[in-house]
Amino acid sequence: MPKESADFYKSRTAFGEALPDIESLRFPFMDKHKITMQVLSYTSPVSDKVPVDEAVRICARANDVLASRIAEHPDRFAGFATLPMSDPKAAAQELERCVRTHKFCGALLAGQYQGHFYDEPQFFPIFAKAAELDVPVYFHPAVISQKIQDYYFKSPSWDIITAGEFASAAFGWHMDVGIHVLRMILAGTFGRAARRKAQAPDSEAHFGALGRARAVIP
Repeated sequence: MPKESADFYKSRTAFGEALPDIESLRFPFMDKHKITMQVLSYTSPVSDKVPVDEAVRICARANDVLASRIAEHPDRFAGFATLPMSDPKAAAQELERCVRTHKFCGALLAGQYQGHFYDEPQFFPIFAKAAELDVPVYFHPAVISQKIQDYYFKSPSWDIITAGEFASAAFGWHMDVGIHVLRMILAGTFGRAARRKAQAPDSEAHFGALGRARAVIP
């Protein structure tokens, strides 16, 4: 994120303090807004840039830590697992462990894995396992590639902060998640799973395109 954008967000939000907080900031916020329960998750992949065996270990440890914090307040918190996407079979096993052992309610996937969309067949075991366990997979936006940002969202007509917002929370993230889900529909991923439990709540606006796509959906 450009420094100008980072400074802009810092001046307007408490994200830096609030996101990792479990009790001191989160509980007052939840009570103020009458939120009974939150689903906790990690805000970005924790294992994308490490060797596969280390990724499996890191995710398991991260999920165990999250489970221990949820166990302190089980009436206020639930959890989404973070998964080692570099090893889809291990990711499916970790999802099952988290659901059966820690009672997590699903998994969160943030963006793609190193440029690979999850319509690719090697990732199918994860969605098959989610269907077997009857839990959702939550598609969360992630920072899109700089090449796409430059092509679609930058312009000499607006400043870098506007470009950053346009490429992220204002539109870019939702476009990216919407395209990702459409790719999985076209690939038949959800149709091949026993249940269709994927969720992409940040991209409702893009599902209007499904009417036009219906003719080519397998």
